[in-house]
Amino acid sequence: MNEQIDTEQIKRHFDLREVASKYVSLRRASTKELEGPCPKCGGTDRFHCQAEWFMCRQCHPERGDVIEFFRWKDGFTFRAACEYLSNGEIGSSAKRLEPERKEKKQSPQWRNHAKGLVEVAHKRLIDSSDAVSGRDYLSKRGLHSSTWNAFKLGFVPTASRPGTGGKQKAPAISIPWVVGGQVVAIRYRFLETHTYIDEDGVERTAKQTALPGSDFSGKLFGGHALTHGFESKKTIVLCEGEINCMSIWQESQGTFLETLSFGSENTVITPVIKQKIMQYAHHLTWLDRRELVQARMIFLPGAYGIQSPDGMDANDLLQRGQLSAFLTESRFRMLKQKEAFTALEGLLWDLWDNAQMNTIDVDTWEAMNRIAASLGKTLSPLPTMTQPSS
Repeated sequence: MNEQIDTEQIKRHFDLREVASKYVSLRRASTKELEGPCPKCGGTDRFHCQAEWFMCRQCHPERGDVIEFFRWKDGFTFRAACEYLSNGEIGSSAKRLEPERKEKKQSPQWRNHAKGLVEVAHKRLIDSSDAVSGRDYLSKRGLHSSTWNAFKLGFVPTASRPGTGGKQKAPAISIPWVVGGQVVAIRYRFLETHTYIDEDGVERTAKQTALPGSDFSGKLFGGHALTHGFESKKTIVLCEGEINCMSIWQESQGTFLETLSFGSENTVITPVIKQKIMQYAHHLTWLDRRELVQARMIFLPGAYGIQSPDGMDANDLLQRGQLSAFLTESRFRMLKQKEAFTALEGLLWDLWDNAQMNTIDVDTWEAMNRIAASLGKTLSPLPTMTQPSS
């Protein structure tokens, strides 16, 4: 193979602190550096990493980049590590690494246990008097009870703070990841972001944690809430964060828009994920950082990138009453850029049909009228709608 490999482009898309944290629990050593057990040889504090490099005092004393990280940890060849990090776009004849990775399989007992925890937490959120703070938290985030039910959200009064061995606990919302009808992971989102001292005497800040044994790798959040059928006519939004995904889902019902979440901005788009996503006619990729939006667009041909406006993510916009209009405008811009005028007219009438059954906000109505004007059409006035967002 004579293809040039742009290693600098690959490395720019990854923060080694976030990559390494997927394999081992790390704590803050300084404002830029994390430390903890080595993912290869163990210990307690021999592994150190910053955004661009890692090292282990025991088994890798020289600093290495993200490509070297996978060569060292998993025994990948240089080319295979590059291909893994670039989702196979370098060349199909390079050795594929994903099937060779040895991942710990979850036992049926673990999944049954996780399913039980989800059921108990969900019932507590809906019915229990001690879950008022959880219901208030979700309501303040703009999420309706129908969304709580669709995603089986729950309330846990005593979720363990990371790095405390279960000795420090705080109330949290439980967010299950369901794949193929099975609970494969549970995220716990604390009602408040905590700063505390962990078992090693290090000050830490945590807004979330996860059930031990959870497996987020190579998976997307929200798949169980998809409405299957007509994928070849639908648009899918890919975002980061479960709460953003649920916010988009809530605002897009009845508009032929689906949504999935990467969970983390550094989640790798595997061939399986890519195949699932590419079933949809149109793809919107929404991330906070421009460079990550561009990276996702490289791996998803034809995707239209969205950067959070003024740093506001989907849930921020939901709370402001602006999410529906923003999604409508984004779909409009995407289809107009693609010159997909048949699809644009289809979008207009899908939105119109939804507006007949549900009250929409004035901002969304104005966006619909801009779509209509671009097609040389005029919409009849709607009888009711909410007031403009502030």
